[in-house]
Amino acid sequence: MKLINKFYGLLLIFCILLLSSNSFAKRVPPPVVPAITHQGISYSAAYAKGGIIEAHDIKTKQLLWKAQVYRVQYKPALETDVQDIFITRMTLNKDRLLITDEKNRHYSVNIHTHRVQTEKVQCHCAAG
Repeated sequence: MKLINKFYGLLLIFCILLLSSNSFAKRVPPPVVPAITHQGISYSAAYAKGGIIEAHDIKTKQLLWKAQVYRVQYKPALETDVQDIFITRMTLNKDRLLITDEKNRHYSVNIHTHRVQTEKVQCHCAAG
């Protein structure tokens, strides 16, 4: 009888650990980053692929261009959803989109040339 009670006790502990470890691997959804509208163009973060900015014509909804701001290096042994890095903030300063990601790295994208630069100083983006 004691052996059966120990077995069920160990099984219960194993199940609790198994279920709790899976819940730690899940992440919260990406933050909502509002699109920025400027001179008939909407600039937005493309959530399906972290690190991409898209520019759409407001009237036609046509994709005008997109820019890869940063790349996410995935480790094969880990789930991809816990490794995703999303854009958390985006503002417009003259002709540059100022972007911050979840790792607090800062970038700028020129809206005319689509050139991406890593910013060495904080970009003073407004909190989302």
